[in-house]
This record gives sequence, C-alpha cells and structure tokens, in this order.
Amino acid sequence: MIETMNEFGFHIKEYPKLNRPLLIIGVDGWGNALNVSSGMITYLIDTLKAERIGKIDPDLFYRYDERRPVVEIVNGKMKSISPPGGVFYVVRSEGVARDLVLLKVDEPNLRWFQFVNDLFTLSGEM
Repeated sequence: MIETMNEFGFHIKEYPKLNRPLLIIGVDGWGNALNVSSGMITYLIDTLKAERIGKIDPDLFYRYDERRPVVEIVNGKMKSISPPGGVFYVVRSEGVARDLVLLKVDEPNLRWFQFVNDLFTLSGEM
C-alpha cells in the first residue's frame, strides 16, 4: 500500500482502528543515555511483533548535515538509502485493555514545536 502524507509531517498507510491506544516513544539522540530509550522501543517492536503503519517526513524535521542518511552498498551497487526519521508501529492485543502505538524516532533537529504538536494531533485521531 502506498503511504500518503497527512496534513502534518507524518506518512501513515492507514489509521487503524485501535482500542484506547497508548503512545510509547523511543527517541534516539541526546537524551538516550545507554540506549535505554531506543533499546526499549526496539525490544517492544520485536517482542510484540509490532506492525509498521507509517513514518516521519525527514525533510521537515532533520538537518542532513548533522544526521546523514545511511546508504547500503552491496557489490558496488546502492541497495538502499535510509534518511534520519522515525517509524510508527501498532500492536493490537486481544484480551488487553489497550492497544499500543510505538514510535521509534531519531531526535529531530528542526521544528520541535511542530513535531510535538503533530504528535498530539495524530494521537487525537487514533
């Protein structure tokens, strides 16, 4: 399915129907001492078999001179390019009071207030 950008800086495949979702964010950056934040979110994504539903538009929130895209080269050919940013996941659990929305994200370099406002807006739509 093609991801589309909504009115803010996130690309979401579709807004899933969730039961009282709880948003948990793991941020990689200055405040990620000993990788506790990013490690915790990676653990939840892997352990709970979270489903990817979207990503953050890197052009709005990141400076590429501070956080460069990562390029994977195999046998002399570029296989992929991964810009800084973040990915949204969901975990739907039967028999549990709340579903989870997980965000694994690089700390933004730009537009912090827009970033936070967009997260609050998105949270209200889920």
